[in-house]
Amino acid sequence: MNEEIIESINEFGLTAKGKNELLKHLNGQKITRKQAMLAKCYDCCGYFCDGKADCELHDCPLYGYMVYAKN
Repeated sequence: MNEEIIESINEFGLTAKGKNELLKHLNGQKITRKQAMLAKCYDCCGYFCDGKADCELHDCPLYGYMVYAKN
């Protein structure tokens, strides 16, 4: 399963904050709490395939850490 996700990220995912962290996680490597937050945002935003933009999900508990937030 992870191999398919990794393949999809490598094919469609933009180079953005969280990409390397998510790939590390999917490869079974240990990541820090901050790296986990970046990885989750990258995952949730569809690998930023539509561009590096604010997700505008203000109700998300991680929104305050969203690297492309407009605030």
